Amino acid sequence: MNTAAKILLFLRNPAFGLIPLFVFSILIGRIDLNVALVIALLLSVTGIFISKRQTRFLYDISIFTFIAALILNLLIPNAISIFTFFILIEVLFVLSLVFVRILRSKIIMKLFKRNNPSIRNFLNESFRVLFQVQYGFFLHLLIILLIFLFTVDTTPYFNRTIVVFIPQLIMLGIIIFEIIRLNYFRNKLNKEEWLPVVNVSGEVTGRLAKSVSVNLKNRYMHPVVRIGIIYKSNIFLKVRETTRILDPGKLDHPLETYIGYKQDVKEAVNDLLLKVSNKDKLPIRFLVKYEFENEITKRLIYLYIATIDEEESYSHLHLSDGRLWSMNQIEDNLGRGVFSENFELEYDYLKNTILLVQQLKEKRTTKF
Repeated sequence: MNTAAKILLFLRNPAFGLIPLFVFSILIGRIDLNVALVIALLLSVTGIFISKRQTRFLYDISIFTFIAALILNLLIPNAISIFTFFILIEVLFVLSLVFVRILRSKIIMKLFKRNNPSIRNFLNESFRVLFQVQYGFFLHLLIILLIFLFTVDTTPYFNRTIVVFIPQLIMLGIIIFEIIRLNYFRNKLNKEEWLPVVNVSGEVTGRLAKSVSVNLKNRYMHPVVRIGIIYKSNIFLKVRETTRILDPGKLDHPLETYIGYKQDVKEAVNDLLLKVSNKDKLPIRFLVKYEFENEITKRLIYLYIATIDEEESYSHLHLSDGRLWSMNQIEDNLGRGVFSENFELEYDYLKNTILLVQQLKEKRTTKF
């Protein structure tokens, strides 16, 4: 990722939508009120162009708030103090936050039209920040109410401290917390294995960290490549690793992997083949693509088969922790929990296609 992309990603932090209000809180009382409002409004509009649609709610609220404040400043008598005006702006901001929260479900339905987990993550992060701001400002307004009910100290210094400085601390705290939090998660996610989210046609609709997908089980579908090895009508099977989330310890094809994000099927196949042989010397063919789902996972399976007739070619394969199984041995153990669920689903198809051709070929060779 280049520097410009990193900066743009950094600026998409939804908490940065507080910057226009934070700048306004610094300018109020120091420059003309209308000028301060216009500067804050321009910052809000700028934020719209550097944010994703799912992360710009605070900028939208700021635009509404400062336009309303400019209109109110023309209507309200000049006798109102700047600190009272700031409280009025804060009230407008909180009411806008409450309104957005009420419409949360409708907003999500409108923006989350596709089954894209990335969009959902952006929305969840934005609403989480919105709720933090709402609760922080609501608490501040409650403190102001209590103080003005029980104190007679109304000096300008006291007003600026209570009315302006406290919300500045709230905004600054939320912004810094979100920077630290998002930076931590981005560093963590950069080390993650990313999986594409696909539909039944194999079209990529998003991406998801593998560790997250495991917890979500079968909510999203990921593509998987499986490669079986057949030698003279016998299928090589090995025990699945204990780290597998699906059928650990059961017998299955020796090669299986998730297709990575931005990786195509061919690349995944070649990476698998390099584990057992020189890919240029191993005859392989695509057999079938099918959708698999149970309570643990949801996958779009690409099944490939390597058929080997020569003993020399088979002996050069780097295979371990497994052995060749004949059709009779396999059929004697089907349905007994020996084989993986995927293999048992695939076996009938293998039997009536690849294995049938292999048997006919061997019979023809025997006759001659």
